[in-house]
Amino acid sequence: MSAGDLLTAVLIRQFQEAVGQGMRVLAVTSPSSLVAGRAVQQGEGRLALATGFGTLDAPADPTVSLGDAKLGTARSPVGHWSDTFVALRRGMVGVVTSPAQLDAMAATNLSRVGGTNEAPKLALPGSRGLPDNNDSPSFVWYLFADHNPRILVPKVDFVSGPPPGPDRVRRLLTPLGLFEHRDGWRALGLFAGVDPNEVEARTGFAIDCSQAGAIPPPRPEELAAMEAVDPLRLRDLEFLSREVAAARFAEAVRLERS
Repeated sequence: MSAGDLLTAVLIRQFQEAVGQGMRVLAVTSPSSLVAGRAVQQGEGRLALATGFGTLDAPADPTVSLGDAKLGTARSPVGHWSDTFVALRRGMVGVVTSPAQLDAMAATNLSRVGGTNEAPKLALPGSRGLPDNNDSPSFVWYLFADHNPRILVPKVDFVSGPPPGPDRVRRLLTPLGLFEHRDGWRALGLFAGVDPNEVEARTGFAIDCSQAGAIPPPRPEELAAMEAVDPLRLRDLEFLSREVAAARFAEAVRLERS
């Protein structure tokens, strides 16, 4: 079972739960979030897709190798991109984001690592949507292809997204498991073969794993839904090496265009 299958199945479950709690728009930010959103759409019919904070509820192709580009350029039948920000402030949007750093307070960083603001050791794209997302009343998941103390740090080097308020619930999904921030971090579930000691060793802040159960593997209906919207397995891209991911994407585009 690939990491793409495992983590995308968890995203499907998370999105289904969030739809039941009022999420109506998913801001697509990655192949796995697009695949999970498309899979949920097959059954729910109450989830619009937006590319980042661009076109809202634009039509998508049956498969997803070109789906995100299609979402960004097609004419929206719902409204202007600003509608997504209105929905965000009303608690109706879900966002899956992968910042460079996440810390013990659930603050995020996508601006710099090390150094100073004037002379960063590593300059990054900038805060982008993190200031809006992090303390919004909407649904936010942090998704990482690895679980290590360079990403999950005690305190971020630069605050792109401020710590969410005490009434905000944030979740973190990594190859080790699913975690939740609510007055501190705790594990909701761990993947097969992962134990609390490994989580402690690979995290730069404390996570309470005392109540963590095992995350069930993808169910047949979840695998079928993923295969239906993603037969070329773009959901694996985030979890492969750069070279393998680039080759996989190029081959997927070639097959779809042919």
